[in-house]
Amino acid sequence: MQAQPGGHWNPTGMEHGKRGEGQFHAGDVINLTADADGKVSWSQDIKGWTIGGDESTNILNKGIIIHDKLDDFKTQPTGAAGGRVACGVIVQTAK
Repeated sequence: MQAQPGGHWNPTGMEHGKRGEGQFHAGDVINLTADADGKVSWSQDIKGWTIGGDESTNILNKGIIIHDKLDDFKTQPTGAAGGRVACGVIVQTAK
């Protein structure tokens, strides 16, 4: 049996939405589109995320979910982003 990712990281109980605009889950991020080779890169400083901090801000051991559609930032709780096509886990490999 494969491990299954949990629900959206939402330690403050907010509605799903667009980061920086009204309510949003702690784990809500922008839409990203991969190139023809399936590669994508993203870098951003996110207020409220820590590595190894308080459980309400610590992103370590949280899942990353790739959905097959764009997030509409409105529909609850997933933004009508479609099915899960890939996932990963945020881990710390070096200090």
